[in-house]
Amino acid sequence: MKKVLFYMLFIMSCQISYGQDTILFLDGKTLIAKVLEYKKDYISIEKGNRHKQKWIEAKEVFSVTGQDGIPKVIYTQDKRYSNSYTPEQMKKFIEGGQFAKKRYHAPWAAIFGIIIGAGSSPLGLYCVPVPAFYTFIVNIKNPTPRRYKDLSPGLKNDPYFKEGFRRKASSKKTNTALISGYLSAAAALAALVFLKL
Repeated sequence: MKKVLFYMLFIMSCQISYGQDTILFLDGKTLIAKVLEYKKDYISIEKGNRHKQKWIEAKEVFSVTGQDGIPKVIYTQDKRYSNSYTPEQMKKFIEGGQFAKKRYHAPWAAIFGIIIGAGSSPLGLYCVPVPAFYTFIVNIKNPTPRRYKDLSPGLKNDPYFKEGFRRKASSKKTNTALISGYLSAAAALAALVFLKL
């Protein structure tokens, strides 16, 4: 019975994924959809079983990989700006961000955020800027991919991979510190108000 169920699910998944393309965005996110048309400013796609047509801005997309597994690069370098990345550099930047999203964690930022947020609660409403100041202190040191032993030296030293990693990791660390700090401060303030009642 289990084998029959497994084969049915497998066949269904094959039918759903048939004719689908993988769209890679500049922020590292991916979307599975069927690309209908490429235009200069947008890409027309069909997503889901309802076959609803949508449009994506081309400037947000790096590449589209079809059933043949060969990526079609949409991104083009804006040569008006000296700091604009080439497609190869942008690919490394995106890979760095994806690696950080998957592998970078900052539990200590959450722990200290909780401690500082809760510890500042006796200040009452004056505790509001404390978690933000803590987040600023946390971000003085930039995260790097050097500590990952399974990462090749080529990627560890690639400036574009490192920059993509730094931006995504810093964003994750910032969000962790801010959310934990403000949630603990709010919870501690609520507890203090409740105890005084």
